[in-house]
Amino acid sequence: MERMSYIASLWLLFFTFRGSLSEQAKPLLKTSGSDAKFEWTLLYRNISLFTVSLDGNLTLFYTSLSNPGNVYVDEKYTNRLNKSDIKLDKSVTFVLKNISAADAGRYICIEGLNSDPSIPDCGQMLVIIEPPDNVSVVAMGTPVAGGRFGLECHADSNSLPSDHGLKPTVLWQDGAGRSLANSGDKFQIEDNRLILSIERVDEGQQFTCKASDGLDVWSASSPPYILLPEYAPTEADVKFLPEQSIVTTFMGDSVEQTCQAACRPNCTLIWQKRFGEDYINETKDGILSLPGIQRDKHGVYRCLASNTHGSAFRDFIVDIQYAPSLQNVSVNGNAVDRASVMENEAVNMSCTFDSNPAPTVMWTSKENTSLMLQNDSFVLYQSHRVMQNGIPRILYTSYFFIAQTVCTQTGEYFCKARNPRDSVTDGTVNLFVKCMPRYTEGGGLSKLYIIELGKPLRINFQVVGYPSPTISRIISEDSNGVRALVSDEWSIKKQIDDKSPALTNFSLQLDATASKNFDHDYYLTIENNEGNMDLAFRLMERGPPKQPHNLTCIKSEESSILLSWQAGFHGGDSQRFVVEYQSFSEPRNEQWESVPVSFLQENIVDEGMAVQMTLTDLKPSTQYIIRVKAINIYGSTSSSVLTVSTTALQPSSAGAGPVVGGILAVVVIIGVCAIIIYLVIRRRRERLSSQDKGAAKPMLSSSEEDGKAGLYEPVALSTNSHSIPLNSINNNPGNHSGKTSQSAGDDLKKNQDGLIYADLDLRATSSERPVLGAQDRVNYETIDFTRTAPLPPSPEDIELREEDEELK
Repeated sequence: MERMSYIASLWLLFFTFRGSLSEQAKPLLKTSGSDAKFEWTLLYRNISLFTVSLDGNLTLFYTSLSNPGNVYVDEKYTNRLNKSDIKLDKSVTFVLKNISAADAGRYICIEGLNSDPSIPDCGQMLVIIEPPDNVSVVAMGTPVAGGRFGLECHADSNSLPSDHGLKPTVLWQDGAGRSLANSGDKFQIEDNRLILSIERVDEGQQFTCKASDGLDVWSASSPPYILLPEYAPTEADVKFLPEQSIVTTFMGDSVEQTCQAACRPNCTLIWQKRFGEDYINETKDGILSLPGIQRDKHGVYRCLASNTHGSAFRDFIVDIQYAPSLQNVSVNGNAVDRASVMENEAVNMSCTFDSNPAPTVMWTSKENTSLMLQNDSFVLYQSHRVMQNGIPRILYTSYFFIAQTVCTQTGEYFCKARNPRDSVTDGTVNLFVKCMPRYTEGGGLSKLYIIELGKPLRINFQVVGYPSPTISRIISEDSNGVRALVSDEWSIKKQIDDKSPALTNFSLQLDATASKNFDHDYYLTIENNEGNMDLAFRLMERGPPKQPHNLTCIKSEESSILLSWQAGFHGGDSQRFVVEYQSFSEPRNEQWESVPVSFLQENIVDEGMAVQMTLTDLKPSTQYIIRVKAINIYGSTSSSVLTVSTTALQPSSAGAGPVVGGILAVVVIIGVCAIIIYLVIRRRRERLSSQDKGAAKPMLSSSEEDGKAGLYEPVALSTNSHSIPLNSINNNPGNHSGKTSQSAGDDLKKNQDGLIYADLDLRATSSERPVLGAQDRVNYETIDFTRTAPLPPSPEDIELREEDEELK
């Protein structure tokens, strides 16, 4: 046992040592017809016989490494292998010309001849590169839209030796021959694989590949791989034949609809019908066939398409049209066809119809055609769809709303529905609006009835009220206010009006009128369960008018009297009035003065109307008897009599005017003279008072300087021997003047330059009112003493002259 272990160790050392003699070279890739230069490292050269052989079968050459110059080339290679190209130094180098597929293989080192063992890892493989064939694209699984999918490029290598172990290079191209490269999430290339991120839109894209073992020797392109991803159907994939989402039909017709779906893999197609929230299968072949259709086939059908990746559906409506049919009527939410309400209450009537298509509903009422019925009085609503006994119904409800009822709206109301099927259905609501009786304008009852004695009388009138009222009593009242129950004297009839149950027509009749019936007021009491009311009329006899009354005198003057009276009943015809009078002082006789025709009242005058007339051309201070009577075609009345006196004649006022005028003129003259005398005496006193002051009034220059106010200092006067009187002082814009008796030459003062100064006394003021805004103003005036003026007249002369002027 120990011996065997020792031998094994020796062999291991041997082969280890032998392996260190050389180093395996990389494969040499060449194409047919080219020259191949072999070269690999030779680590140990102490070999007696060194042979290079092709796969250990064909010897190329052999030599002794101790004598490498002595090389023997096999005769099969002498024309392609030159001894000069063989180098045996630290490496083995030689060139084999015009190689072919037969030259492909492993060129090995043998210590000895071909039959001897080869030296490990000594040599080099020659690979003859040929283009691969049988190139194809193979899918790695099933492409599904929205996922990742891989393709592999497969090819058969034609390079030799067949066990060359080369890994082929793959080139991916699209259908247009464009090379593909890594592009993020869309394409990824891993070795010979193409990884795709695919969507439905990528359907139909083509991919090809090429393979090469090296030296850029490529195979032909593979047949294209067409990308057909699988996907779940969508609603858009579901198609109808014919293409329609709704079909409108009528009972008895037939409907056939085909459903198709674009799916991969193919979808299963099922038709379903909706029942409430559920769907029940109808067919499984994608064809919906409904022969001799009836109401129960109306509704929504669904085509359901499904495959392993999902499902989708599309709805199809079978719309079966039919005429409206009334389902129910209601009043104020209660399912009744008749209702009673009080007047002024609100009423909401409704009718519900099963109809397809939607109906047009019109509300009418034969009793109340005047209501009819504004379009905004009712509204049509689609309420809901219901299933009754397996039949779907489309219900529409129409409402007629009355916000505030009146009694005359009592009656039948009809809701009429119509749709294009040209059928009409009526619903009826009986509405009763209760109210107490009332008379409306135009009801036919007059306030006054006039009829001849003995003639029959019929009175017809209408009253509003529900329930229908009755006349419970009739009371008469004469002119003295005496009342009596006379219901039995009248024949009373009533009839409900055809237009409305709330209208009642009454008829009252007297077979023959008597004197006791005239000049009476009649009161009718009409009542029902909701209350009562009273109506009144007067009955008068046709004949002569009644006597005028309340004859009075409104105004009496010297020659006229204004009369007034009230007319009596006109008797059923136009009446006129005649006024007659005579003097009370004259002997009584039948000769009465009649009023001229122009004063006759010939218009129709109602009873109680006031009438006025003026009698003229009468004598003053005279008492008159006046009588007034009424006349119509049937005769005249007795007269109303009045005694009236005219006023006395007033004294004449002629000649008084001139006397009064003369007196007034004398008074005015005396007053004017007194005023003049007063003014003369006052002015004389003022003049004498001014002279007693004896102070001369200096002259003052008057010119404004910049509007500044102040007293003027002594004025420089030019020297002159002439005497200038200072007759005036201009102290303000109003030129108010003062008077002085001092002459210019008296007490003149001179300075060293010979200039004459005058003291101006501004304290003396005029009695006249100063000009507004001028007081305390500086006034300038140039005083020229070179000019002279005549001496002023003496005060005595001035006074005499002024007195003469005042007297004038």
